[in-house]
Amino acid sequence: WVQNGIFHPRFTIHSWHSDGTVNEPWMYPKVLPIVREWIEFRYRLMPYLYSLFFESAQTGHPIIRPMVYEFPCDVRCHTESFDFMLGPNLLVASVVEEGARTRTVYLPHDTDWFDFWTGVYHRGGAEITVDAPLERFPLFVRAGGMIPMGKAMKHVGAERDDLRQAYVFPHPGTGCGEFSLIEDDGVTLGYQRGEFAQVILQVTAEPKTLELDAQVRGNFSLPYSRVEFILPRDETRSITTRGDEWADERGQRHIAINVERS
Repeated sequence: WVQNGIFHPRFTIHSWHSDGTVNEPWMYPKVLPIVREWIEFRYRLMPYLYSLFFESAQTGHPIIRPMVYEFPCDVRCHTESFDFMLGPNLLVASVVEEGARTRTVYLPHDTDWFDFWTGVYHRGGAEITVDAPLERFPLFVRAGGMIPMGKAMKHVGAERDDLRQAYVFPHPGTGCGEFSLIEDDGVTLGYQRGEFAQVILQVTAEPKTLELDAQVRGNFSLPYSRVEFILPRDETRSITTRGDEWADERGQRHIAINVERS
């Protein structure tokens, strides 16, 4: 339930009832570490969520999107009631059967997909069965998709919000991807006066190379100067963009590039 709820626009799991009973995470010590981990994941996901809120206010696009909304030409998506898209890039496949440790997921056609956790590539238009241990749930990103993330904090504003990591899943062949990351002060209504910035994140994939880009528009001063792109583990194409590159303990490549003003 928590793993599903962290992707909702409003997420709350504590409750109070008229008989005085309550429901809090620490009442379940066996799964408390898992609950804590996924609440932290939601805090890291705030940059992506915040941008979706802005998009929704400007265009009316829903934050949580039924599969048919994003893939109206795929008949299999017309009656899908459980899986959903969070914004344009994330496919959330919640585990809804008690005790289940695998999950069968249909990946819509007209695009290809990556497992968010492993980086494994899947062709669209197929049904796959994936592992779903209690500590991890199925999560997929469409090819060309980018998921900007920030720090894990105890609460919003607990630390300076000066880190942006964009998990990028380039097309396996040739293709482009773009995401508009919205930044403002997070406190005032200054955004209504135009006091915000759009950081346009882009990836251009060719058979042998990748080009990454981060361009900022707007008059809001960003609390960071670089974006750290993180690639899937099996991505070996050379990067044509100038930046600092290194590999983490999981073997994923990180490329930190400067945010340029367009």
